[in-house]
Amino acid sequence: MPKGGARPNTGPKPKTRAVGRAATQSEPLPLPATLSGAAAAYWTQWSPLACDLGTLVPASAPGFTLLCQVAAEVDDLRAVLTAAGWLDLEGRPHPLSASYRNHVLRLEQLQARYGLAAAGKPVAVPGTPERDPLDEWAGGVLTSGTPPDRAGDLH
Repeated sequence: MPKGGARPNTGPKPKTRAVGRAATQSEPLPLPATLSGAAAAYWTQWSPLACDLGTLVPASAPGFTLLCQVAAEVDDLRAVLTAAGWLDLEGRPHPLSASYRNHVLRLEQLQARYGLAAAGKPVAVPGTPERDPLDEWAGGVLTSGTPPDRAGDLH
């Protein structure tokens, strides 16, 4: 047996429960005066979703404004690149294609920050009770496939 006592940070990991988000707002935040055009349209489309998820609160509104502005810039860059055929006359990539890629990556990062990006996982909606899939499974086994005289043996 090694000497010197237990190693630091060994043993079973503590089980932490996810901390629930604060109660969601009853209505979305108003449209900032700095947004117009396509950016304002993105605010109108996405702000109710972000408010429902609890990611858009007055303190996070400046970052959400940036998200909407970047989304509008991505649309503008996409329009320029599409009109130019994505390549210049000599077959080289368009000078704005690198900027477009960077904007798309930034947009995806900002969407993930506010829970608006597709993460491939179900999103926990505040205020809905968690459902245990084993409850449904156990209920189905006890009610459908068990003879009445053996039902007490399963408990």
